[in-house]
Amino acid sequence: MSLTSPAAEQTIIGCCLQGQILADRVAGLLPEHFAVESHREAFSAILAAWHQGRPVDPVSLDDTLKGRSDSAGLAYWVECAEHGYSLAMLPAHVSTVRDKATRRALLAAADEIASLAHGNGDIREHVASAAAAVSKLVDGTVTRGPRLIGDVLRDYMPEMGARWEGRNDGLMTGFADLDAKLRGLRAGNLVLIAARPAMGKTALAMQIAANVSHGGVVVAFSQEMAETELADRLLASAGHVALDRIIGGGMTSDDHDRFAGAVGRVQGMRLYIDDQPAQRISDIRAKTQSVRRKHPIALVVVDYLQLMAGDGANRNAEIEQISRGLKALAKELGCPVIALSQLSRKCEERPNKRPMLSDLRDSGAIEQDADIVMMIYRDEVYNPDSPDKGTAEVLIRKNRQGQIGDVRLTWLGEYTSFADCSYQGSREESQPMRRRSRGFDEE
Repeated sequence: MSLTSPAAEQTIIGCCLQGQILADRVAGLLPEHFAVESHREAFSAILAAWHQGRPVDPVSLDDTLKGRSDSAGLAYWVECAEHGYSLAMLPAHVSTVRDKATRRALLAAADEIASLAHGNGDIREHVASAAAAVSKLVDGTVTRGPRLIGDVLRDYMPEMGARWEGRNDGLMTGFADLDAKLRGLRAGNLVLIAARPAMGKTALAMQIAANVSHGGVVVAFSQEMAETELADRLLASAGHVALDRIIGGGMTSDDHDRFAGAVGRVQGMRLYIDDQPAQRISDIRAKTQSVRRKHPIALVVVDYLQLMAGDGANRNAEIEQISRGLKALAKELGCPVIALSQLSRKCEERPNKRPMLSDLRDSGAIEQDADIVMMIYRDEVYNPDSPDKGTAEVLIRKNRQGQIGDVRLTWLGEYTSFADCSYQGSREESQPMRRRSRGFDEE
């Protein structure tokens, strides 16, 4: 079977040159679906003209493409127009061209997988790469080449309009002040939450995961805590029952009522937890792709980056490989990835112990790859009598698409969770206020 159909491509170009706007009839067809280079360039030029509201005929197309080495010439575009007489058959020709493109992509994936099978390196990485190649085909995608900025703007304008109307397509964390700064977590973003031990980075990350899981699927990889430990913390946070009472017993009748309500809410969360330790980026990629085949994924959480295994010559090289792999995973899945990171002890040697970007451990690649870097500081960890006891500072040290600055949250230690600062001083108020905080903690 031939993997190209130049005649079908020629007929499509010819139909588009009949002076009619046929965008709805060629919806989903992309320039890269064409096998013939001159057809690919012609279709790209036709789409660009349509996006500007201009019809295209053989003469205007030839003028647009004139001077390019792959231009077929005016006589050829006139010939195409003469072949584009059957608009009724256009959908069938579009289907043929897309089918041929998918078959070529399948063959390319097979060649890639064969090359992986014969190559050296970690077999798990090879299997994950093969799964990713096949996943693109399952999703009906074909590798995309460079795009004209005009095409990018055409697809991007609806999102910009939504911003102007006050709507935001970013993933909300559930914390009002934090969302106001970040404007949501964007698809493809690598979001780093870094802190020294016991500051609550697991609590914050998993609380965001719990909030998101009510509206979308979340996959959380916990390489330090067992899934049962995370469940304890989730129930404590969701029910506002002291964690030590859940673990050691002694709950009051009121605690039991809140605990029962928390169980019902937690069971309704679309939250997957994987507590296998020392995972590689290939393991995480394969597992998320497995979930993705069943459901779209809204968010991935990795706790924490330094506990992952790598294949580098030294630890800095391994961390660089891991951070870049997580960024690539975020783009591949089309969702944010939250990765937790430890900080070096340098911040504890300074009089002002609030962390800075230079305190990130092991590799500068973490700072470079992350789109957002948030650091948690609780003064009471170092100063038990601090006037800021019961609060936490989320220090937004890097934010590619928004503001940097500080956000203060309330820290509810007995429930291992955070809340907006409007909660401060209201810990014993009504149950609806309590429900504003859902989450986990570490250590």
